[in-house]
Amino acid sequence: IFAEPLAPGQTDWDQHLFFAGQVLKNVIEYGSAPFWSPWYCGGNVMWQNPQVALLTPALLLATLVPLTLAMKLSIVLHYWLGFMGMHLLITRVIGLSFLPMVVFLATLFTACGAIVLHLVGGHSNFLPIMYMPILLFWLIRHGAATKVASLMYLVPPCTALVAWPLFGETYTAFSAAGMALAMLAVWLVSKG
Repeated sequence: IFAEPLAPGQTDWDQHLFFAGQVLKNVIEYGSAPFWSPWYCGGNVMWQNPQVALLTPALLLATLVPLTLAMKLSIVLHYWLGFMGMHLLITRVIGLSFLPMVVFLATLFTACGAIVLHLVGGHSNFLPIMYMPILLFWLIRHGAATKVASLMYLVPPCTALVAWPLFGETYTAFSAAGMALAMLAVWLVSKG
């Protein structure tokens, strides 16, 4: 990616460089919050568009170097964070210390084909996946992983509660008992 540091990559690089450029133009040139883009499709939202990265190192780096180079440096930074997060997970949580295996396992996540293919295509909106190992490490170290994961068990009961009045479903004692059991289990886990 640094053979030609100022050249964009292939396929969608131009689109994602445009997304970053419109954020910079709104903030720096016009001094306004990046809520609206008059330059895209006759006017379109920016804040609500999941492809527009508003909090990214690339925008800070773009104040020092050209935007294309800033995006490439941001990719390197994200990969470094991904490798460091995987290193922490593998060595401190799993307890593996054999360096070749640590490097291999960290590479399985950070250099997997899905992420690489998206980045080659310019999809910089996939970079935040590299935060996942360090966030998971933090959750595990602080004992919050079980509390967060246990909340997922409340999704089906909450969905059923919303669906009953909307779709005219029947509310049975068996359903209420299942919901109460799920809520009790989540409460017990979150209580510690």
